[in-house]
Amino acid sequence: MRTMVLLLLIAPAAIHVSAQQAAGPSGGLSPLAPPPPRVTRPNPLDKITPVTDIMLANPPEKDWLTWRRTYDDQGFSTLKQINKRNAGDVRVAWSWSLPNGPNEATPLVHDGVLFVHSYGDKVQALDAATGDLLWQYTRQLPQDARVSVKRNMAIYGDKLFVSTSDVHLVALNVKTGSVVWDHEIGDYKQMGMTGGPLVARGKVMQGTQGARRVVTLSLRWMPKPAQRPGASTPSRGRASRAALAGTACRLKSATAPPCGPLGVTIRR
Repeated sequence: MRTMVLLLLIAPAAIHVSAQQAAGPSGGLSPLAPPPPRVTRPNPLDKITPVTDIMLANPPEKDWLTWRRTYDDQGFSTLKQINKRNAGDVRVAWSWSLPNGPNEATPLVHDGVLFVHSYGDKVQALDAATGDLLWQYTRQLPQDARVSVKRNMAIYGDKLFVSTSDVHLVALNVKTGSVVWDHEIGDYKQMGMTGGPLVARGKVMQGTQGARRVVTLSLRWMPKPAQRPGASTPSRGRASRAALAGTACRLKSATAPPCGPLGVTIRR
């Protein structure tokens, strides 16, 4: 099995440290001195903003919001800190080991948060500046499901859209990694998905493998209606599956809002 490592490279100017700083201060702390105060870094998820149609059409310079960054699929970054003159001098700022297996997904970056999809249907949110894990979502797959690579995810509003090896499309809360809704695309024994979703004009589109169809979901979902007294709870509703389809964790837990049914269009 192969182990994949995610690397962040920074320009030489960003990693310059003087000899005095590298050596550290002379002497040491007295055993009677109080411990230094704990340094708490701000969590970039606390200030992450919703992704809009305008941002997808013209992404901010520091963001990478779609598979190839823009709808024309140029895969070009407008950042200029690393260029031809200093590319040979870049150094590793941090590294993060991904789960064993083939990993092909393009990470997404928004407001200082890096979202990466890895083998085994795992999604992780990392602090792009430090590489610290902010949350992780792990899909609970059926035992007979064939694990497949995924090439991309999609982000829109406050949700991250992820295709799964058991042929579902899942929306995750970008701040917590918890499941907002879970939609079954088809039978995982007869079809698959390796390409990820695409969002445009308020809809998320997902292609399939083996069935030759594209599923389009309208993102204008409505709050789940209140349960009427005496009414039975559906056992196979999309909202009821959401809490059972995967697990998510974050340093500070939060509860995702309930959701109702989606408008679905299947194009063959």
